[in-house]
Amino acid sequence: MQMLRRKLVLEKVARKSMADAAKLRMAISEQTKQIQGIAELMERVNELKENAKDSNCTRPTDLAAARWYSLKLSEQLVMLQNRIEFAEKELEDLRKMSRKNSLKNNKLDDLIKKAKTMVLVETERGLEKQQQFHIFQSSA
Repeated sequence: MQMLRRKLVLEKVARKSMADAAKLRMAISEQTKQIQGIAELMERVNELKENAKDSNCTRPTDLAAARWYSLKLSEQLVMLQNRIEFAEKELEDLRKMSRKNSLKNNKLDDLIKKAKTMVLVETERGLEKQQQFHIFQSSA
């Protein structure tokens, strides 16, 4: 009976772990999409920066405005690069957690298989004892 209880507990833990794995997969997917979005945004800002260099400035105010615009775009690029680095670090952490969870799930599966085997062995022993008892009673 104790092995049956252990098997049931292990199965519940495995289901919870599987749910956690699904959450991790979703978080990894969302993080990857976020990184892709930021990379696309960086490409657009780079294009804007390149287009800003091509402008022909005839007046000093135009030159100052173009320089200010270029500086702001450079600041945005630095900020976006920092966001990508942060998101990649988070993604790396999520992947580590996912690998740990996967290893945990594999160990739980092994333990569940062992527990099922033990439950079968216990039930067979119980049936064998009952048969021996009935044989003993009928011969007495």
